[in-house]
Amino acid sequence: MSDQAGAAEENFDPPRPFLEHLMALRSCLVGAAVSWVICCLVAGVFSPAIIEWMQSPVSKYEAAKAIEAENSSAAWSDAVLAAAAADARLIAKEETAELAAALGGGVPAAEDGSGAGGVAEFRKKIDESLAKAREDAAKAKEAVKAASERLQDAESKRVTIQGFKVTSGFTLILEAALWGGTVLAFPFFLYYILKFIFPALRDSERRVIMCCLALGSFFFLGGIWVAYSQTLPLAVDVLMGFSDWIGLSVRIVEVSDLFSLVLKALVAFGLVFQLPLIIFTLGWLGVVTSATLRKFRRFAIVIAFFFGMVLTPPDPMSQLVMALPLCIFYEICIWLIRLREIFREKKEKEGAGAAK
Repeated sequence: MSDQAGAAEENFDPPRPFLEHLMALRSCLVGAAVSWVICCLVAGVFSPAIIEWMQSPVSKYEAAKAIEAENSSAAWSDAVLAAAAADARLIAKEETAELAAALGGGVPAAEDGSGAGGVAEFRKKIDESLAKAREDAAKAKEAVKAASERLQDAESKRVTIQGFKVTSGFTLILEAALWGGTVLAFPFFLYYILKFIFPALRDSERRVIMCCLALGSFFFLGGIWVAYSQTLPLAVDVLMGFSDWIGLSVRIVEVSDLFSLVLKALVAFGLVFQLPLIIFTLGWLGVVTSATLRKFRRFAIVIAFFFGMVLTPPDPMSQLVMALPLCIFYEICIWLIRLREIFREKKEKEGAGAAK
């Protein structure tokens, strides 16, 4: 009798007809659909901010290259001014040398010979000064040449984000509204799903589901953060570096391709970071053991790098950024599941001792 009362306390939903369940399901689906439409409209209003946020990985690269080009331009301007000043000094020195050569022959020598010696010393200083001015002018021209090459190299690496179609803007706003609305509506989706299934669950099951949802959201947001702040900027630098290495100048990035690349990376990282939670949940429920996970550790590492190779942009660094956290999370799951097993074994021993 007490067991039935305990079960009744844990399960609040009385048995209902099948038609009533269908009505409840329809109500939840309609509520979720209305929430999604409203969230899409809200996201559409803020689509310029969403699009700017999605373009940020390449925009940072673009800004860095623009600053580099501006610095190179300023250095080139300084080098040109320095070369012009060196040329002016050289011209002045040459005119002085010509004047000294013209007057040198008419200077009489003093009785002690100091006059001719003074002129010779003066001519020597003029020649040395002229040689120094010519050397400075040559160095200034070399500096202008080097600065010009750096400026051309910096200008060749500048990138602009553009759309190639008349409908590019509308298509981008529509994608931002749909995907942004889906993200905003996700909490409402969870609410209606839980509203439909929670009445049939016990309190302990509800707590487990809520804990899994909280951890799943945390890992999903963590994956998005890793992709956005670490992987995408690194991937852009590496991929642009490959283009520079083979002499291919990438001056224009098509906005729809960029949006697709960023979106795929964010979703891929968010979903892949759910794998540790799945492994931990299976271990917590006793489906897998820590010994099994240790046995298949090498296969798990290979699978992590396979996911990194398939789901990230095609560069080694992005693969490492995805694979290494997965390997670390896998090892953490092994230890947490082992602690759970130790606690369970201790509890079973205490129960067996109490039974005796």
